[in-house]
Amino acid sequence: MKTIIIIGACLLLILIICTNCAQIVGGISKKKAAKNIDEYLEREYQGKLTYKYLSRAFNTATMNPNSFFIHVYHKKVPEIEFYTYIDAKKIVTEEYATSFKIKFEEDYQRQVEYYNTAQNIIADFKSDTLTVAFLDNETIDFNFNYEINSEALKVITTKFLKRLNASYEILNNGFSRKLLVKTPNYKDGLVSIPLQIEEEQHWSIDTYFLADHLIHADAFKTKILQNIQAKLDKQYPYYKIDDNKKVFLDKSSLSKGAWVQYLFDTRINTKEHEKYENPLTGIYIVYFDYDTNFIYNGEMLTETNGSVSYEVEIQNIHEALHNAGVITK
Repeated sequence: MKTIIIIGACLLLILIICTNCAQIVGGISKKKAAKNIDEYLEREYQGKLTYKYLSRAFNTATMNPNSFFIHVYHKKVPEIEFYTYIDAKKIVTEEYATSFKIKFEEDYQRQVEYYNTAQNIIADFKSDTLTVAFLDNETIDFNFNYEINSEALKVITTKFLKRLNASYEILNNGFSRKLLVKTPNYKDGLVSIPLQIEEEQHWSIDTYFLADHLIHADAFKTKILQNIQAKLDKQYPYYKIDDNKKVFLDKSSLSKGAWVQYLFDTRINTKEHEKYENPLTGIYIVYFDYDTNFIYNGEMLTETNGSVSYEVEIQNIHEALHNAGVITK
């Protein structure tokens, strides 16, 4: 009898796993959920909105097998989009649908306002020489049809930042922002400019970085890493080059820069230490000119980076780059 009970329990477990646990314990099917959501959007928004990525959001926190996560977007303007949770079973009831629409409508109108504001900014800065585009939640594209110099770039980014900050509450979407500067010679980007969020609730510009795709260009990357490796082989054989790095670009030249490379200390065995010890103790900097592909020199900034705070780490890097003339305070 005991054996039969055990076998029966195992078969039930297999059945639950194979037929969707949430549905067995009371959740509606994904097909039925999709039908209910389709009907709701058609009724309330006359088919203007649709969704994708329908997935059940059942978890131990909500304990609601009918909760689904969806990516909502406007059919004609897909840039108007947002994510939300919905009880796909209750959405057919008037009481739930009425209360649900309050937050849903707020989220929708917030994205409409975001889109309209972004489009107004794009129109404000459109010219014969510049096209601006909000590519995604993080990147704002600056596409110039000529090779812009540092002075002109500073003027336009300062003006753009002022306009952006005028709509900070609308445009601050919680993501890290950056400007990506493109020119005819650098169609995928030359300069990446992070927008820092200040305590006064506005964006500011601090440092420039080399665009990501240029960092990973084979010839440039190989030359830099070979230069670092040669130094490590001679003087610091216990270090390995880590994947972490930052590649700064000088604001005044848009060519001179600094490759800040983090180094992994192989003498630290993290598996044998009860208390975690940061193995990225080394930071090596290579100073270069990107236009000429010339390396000026390199220096070991520190071998004790693992024991300092992030704030001190950034301060030390900026101090070194300031002394080298790559960044200005």
